[in-house]
Amino acid sequence: MVYLDNAATTPVFEDILNNLGKWQREYFANPNSLHPDGQKSRIALEEARRYFAGLIDCLEEEIVFTSCATESNNTVIKGLAESYPEKDHIIISPVEHKSVLMPVKYLTKKGYKVDFLKIDNQGKIDLDHLRRIITPKTLFVGVIHVNNETGVIQDITEIGKICREKEVPFFSDTVQSFGKVDIPFEYLDFFSISGHKINAPKGIGLLKINKNIDITPLLHGGGQENGFRSGTENVVGAIALKEATQNWIENEKIYGKSLKGWKNY
Repeated sequence: MVYLDNAATTPVFEDILNNLGKWQREYFANPNSLHPDGQKSRIALEEARRYFAGLIDCLEEEIVFTSCATESNNTVIKGLAESYPEKDHIIISPVEHKSVLMPVKYLTKKGYKVDFLKIDNQGKIDLDHLRRIITPKTLFVGVIHVNNETGVIQDITEIGKICREKEVPFFSDTVQSFGKVDIPFEYLDFFSISGHKINAPKGIGLLKINKNIDITPLLHGGGQENGFRSGTENVVGAIALKEATQNWIENEKIYGKSLKGWKNY
């Protein structure tokens, strides 16, 4: 069989599969425990966080490990709504993934107004329309970077510039673009990635947050992940996500110059 459904999910890299058992044995301890095994897990987790912060050029505290992009997207959307109840207007594209469309639909039941951006016959966002509909009540603008069904790539840089000019948070689902096309991270306040799209195991995702924008956690509990995502951290998943990303960078001649401009780690 020839597998051609990589946009849906990818097989785990062979070297990661071969190491999962070893990592599970080596980093089994709770990274919040103070004993040596716990601290060993903490060091591995923070090394993964440091790696992504360097890669993306952001602060380590802005990197949050999650279970998947659906959790990340819900965290941003619902978290912003909780933190800024005076802002009841949302702008998204009509071609978002359901993990963005459904939480936004949930908020409409609570009285939020949603404007869907106009798109042209190529599936691209109408930037003039975006400029016109942003108001002081706009909670955030959400535009998927690469569409998971059509493959259309949105102009994240120009959208980000408009949002910055209007002082509105900009969020993007970058699940399909991470590792495959250049991402202008500097224009994104929030973005999500999912490990299983880049040959890491399912069950690990990453959310980048802008520390200068308040966001209420989706999960409350022990206050892990700098208070943004309670629950014992998936240390092995974070290691696997780092390793998968490194594999994409090291094999860019095979996969394309998708990570051009990123820092070399």
